[in-house]
Amino acid sequence: MSKTLTLLFLVLGIATTAVAQKRGGIKGKLVDTVYKDNLAQATVSILHPKDSSVVSFTVANDKGEFEIKDIDPGTYRVTITYE
Repeated sequence: MSKTLTLLFLVLGIATTAVAQKRGGIKGKLVDTVYKDNLAQATVSILHPKDSSVVSFTVANDKGEFEIKDIDPGTYRVTITYE
């Protein structure tokens, strides 16, 4: 029984690791090209291209930097909103 449970946990651990490695992300820095200012507090959204439903979003920090993690592989639309 003990060997069976150990083997089960080992297999589940390997499967979980394999699935986790297939996810991606996006990161960057937003800068106004005319005034060379950081776009602090800009909203970055990841959308499905077919129906524009939101996959994930974040707000850039004071330096204009952002990062969105744990996105499934695929084709997406990225929108950036700044006011």
